[in-house]
Amino acid sequence: MDKIKTILSRPQVGDFPISVVVMAVIMLAFFHPYKVQGAAPDDEAVYNYEEVEQTPIFPGGENALYSFFAENYVNPSLADDVEPVSRLVVRFIIDKEGFVREACIVRSLGPAYDREALRVVNAMPRWNPGLNNGHPVRVSYTLPITFRLSTGE
Repeated sequence: MDKIKTILSRPQVGDFPISVVVMAVIMLAFFHPYKVQGAAPDDEAVYNYEEVEQTPIFPGGENALYSFFAENYVNPSLADDVEPVSRLVVRFIIDKEGFVREACIVRSLGPAYDREALRVVNAMPRWNPGLNNGHPVRVSYTLPITFRLSTGE
């Protein structure tokens, strides 16, 4: 009966030769699921804006981004449909080459405003892509756009 108990009991570290324990530790270290510092990022991963070492940069910077939007956005003639101060939010991905991809509306002001915002975002020039570990990565970017309608006074 003692022999059966020994066979069915859970093996202890001392039950294995030291070479087996060392080999197991080496294999765990070698096949560790986390990325090694400095390793190339996953090609398909999309990083949040705050997660990357270097964020995507619009040519000329943030002021140039808002200037581009203001110069290219054609306001729909539906001013009665929105509040005097309204916010539309667009989310998109800057890919590894700096192109805008997968633009979508996160906060809508209505179909006409949304269509025009998406048109302008998709017409943006190539950005400087975000970087992680020195490699270009896909980065999700959220662009809030505030509209202040003049009252004509």
